[in-house]
Amino acid sequence: MALPKFNTAPFFDEKVPSTKKRITYRPYLVKEEKILMMAFESQDQKQVTRAIGNTLNSCIKDDIDVFKLTTFDVEYLFTKIRSKAVGERSSVIMNCGECKTGNEVDVMIDQLTVEVDTDENGCEKIEVTDEITVEMAYPSFGDILDVETTGETIEDGIHMVASSIQAILTEEERFDKKDLQPAEIMDFIMELPTDKFNLLGNFLRRIPKLEKEVEFDCTKCGHHNTLTLSGMKDFLV
Repeated sequence: MALPKFNTAPFFDEKVPSTKKRITYRPYLVKEEKILMMAFESQDQKQVTRAIGNTLNSCIKDDIDVFKLTTFDVEYLFTKIRSKAVGERSSVIMNCGECKTGNEVDVMIDQLTVEVDTDENGCEKIEVTDEITVEMAYPSFGDILDVETTGETIEDGIHMVASSIQAILTEEERFDKKDLQPAEIMDFIMELPTDKFNLLGNFLRRIPKLEKEVEFDCTKCGHHNTLTLSGMKDFLV
């Protein structure tokens, strides 16, 4: 006689921050949590990225490719799915600003929000010169799989800028990314003066993130701390 199977996982609705479209999802299961835990324990960023993306693709009922969503979409949806799977509270370790002692602090992750400030197409136009405008869009979650290290080197920064360029416009022409070779976009970037490249880099620095201000009193010295958690790692690791 076969063992019974648990096949009544509840489904929930949520809005994707960047597109405002609603999706239906279920909590992740033990088999998916095992993969997630192994990835986090490996401290391999690419393995973590793949595990999160694959988990969301399994949990979301709608026909979407999570790796094509923005990074903050994935962060937001993952915290929602995680809260339904293992609870709305996440215990994080925060160091006291006075004595540096680590304190365990509970954070309500189901209340996190993301504010998005782009046009209705999810793009932002940046004037590089009086004659050239670059249309930028937030990089996808899949884009970060192509970054070799932590995203903090100059090579990673150039790659992320290239991934975010959707079109290059002059007064007479529009050059869409889909019609360009990656090498052409890279050549365009490499010929930019540093201050103009920084204009594009500043767009990436404004990528929305999960953020929450947390207050706690240090268990060792009693100092009252007000710190900001930013990004999925701060909330879940």
